[in-house]
Amino acid sequence: MADNSRIEWTDATYNPIVGCSKASEGCQHCYAERMAHRLNSNPKTPQYWDLVVPAATNSKPWLEGTRWAGITRLVEDALDQPLRWKRPRRIFVCSMGDLFHETVQEEWLDRVFAVMDRARRHTFLVLTKRPARMLEYITSRRQTPAFTGRNFAFLMGARSPASGAPAHVPWPLPNVWLGVTAENQKRADERVPLLLNTPAAVRFVSVEPMLEDVDLTRIRLGDAVSYDALRGIKLAPGAEMHQQAKLDWVICGGETGPGARPMHPDWARSLRDQCVAAEVPFFFKQWGEWCPAESLWEASTLQNGVFASSQVACDSEGRHYLTDNPKGHWFEDSYYSERVGTKAAGNALDGEIIEQLPEVGNG
Repeated sequence: MADNSRIEWTDATYNPIVGCSKASEGCQHCYAERMAHRLNSNPKTPQYWDLVVPAATNSKPWLEGTRWAGITRLVEDALDQPLRWKRPRRIFVCSMGDLFHETVQEEWLDRVFAVMDRARRHTFLVLTKRPARMLEYITSRRQTPAFTGRNFAFLMGARSPASGAPAHVPWPLPNVWLGVTAENQKRADERVPLLLNTPAAVRFVSVEPMLEDVDLTRIRLGDAVSYDALRGIKLAPGAEMHQQAKLDWVICGGETGPGARPMHPDWARSLRDQCVAAEVPFFFKQWGEWCPAESLWEASTLQNGVFASSQVACDSEGRHYLTDNPKGHWFEDSYYSERVGTKAAGNALDGEIIEQLPEVGNG
C-alpha cells in the first residue's frame, strides 16, 4: 500500500487483501508475485509471510516459475487506510492480489466495500482476472448491501466507529470502478462480457500486458454472435443489433520486469483507433521494457547511411536495424523491437502522450 503510486493511472494503492494465484497468460511474469517474494521474510511485512512458495514445474506455460501459494490474507491494519486519507485520490484496490480471488471470504469483501462506501471522496479502481466471482458478488448485494447501517460497526470493529454509517447505500457504489484484465483476445472474449453484465458506475478494461492484437469491437459471444464492447452493440445472426452495456475506459500497456514480452506498436495503435472511433477514453500507460523500432531509428547514430555495424537488416519500410543485438526481437511481419528498459522506452504512442480518463462524478 502506498500513496503517490508509480502506476500512471492511479494516485495510490490500497491492499486490504493480499495474495493470489496465476490465472492466465498475462500472469506469467507477475510484478506482485516478485514483490511478495521479496517481502516474504521481512519482519516489517508479516502480511506477506507464506504467500509465496518455491517455484514448481507446471503444464501451463503461464504457471512456469510460479511462487504464489494460492492463499489470500485480510490485512486488518490496512483496512481503513482510505478513511485516513483526506485529499481525494484515485485508488487502485488490491495491487498485490485479486480482490475477487476464489479464496477471499465474502465477509472480507463486505468490509472492503464498506470502507469504499464511507470514503466517497475517493475513486476506487478494482481490477480482476476473475469477473465471474465479481459478477456474483455485486449482483448478490444489489438489494441490500451487507454493510449498511448497523452492520458497519461489526464489520469495521473498534478501529472505525459506526457513527454516520448510512442506513441506505446506493448500489453499485458510485465511486467504485470495476475492470478486468484482457491480455489477449481469448481473455477479452471470456472476461469482457462478464464485466459488462456486472452493475458498475464505470466499467474498464486493462489490456496490459498486451500480448497480441485485441479487438474490443468484436468480442465473441458464440459461433454467430459478437459484441462491440466499445459501443455496447450486440450483433446477432441476421445482422440484428441490440443495445447493451459498454466499456467506459480502456488502458493499454506493454510488459515490464524480467522476462517481459514485447508489444507490437500496431497492436497499441489498433486499440487506440478503436477507442477514438467509439469515443471511449484511452490511456496508453507505457511500452514496457521494449522500445518500438521507430524510436530506435530516430535515436540511432548513422555512418554513411548505415549503422556502425557489419550486421544490419532492412524492414519493409526501408529502415535498417542491428541483427546481432541479443536484446532485439523480430515479429513475424519483420517488425523489429529492442529491449531498452521502461524509462528509455517511455509512454509516447506515435509521439503523443495519451492519458485520457472517464469524466464521471461520485454521486
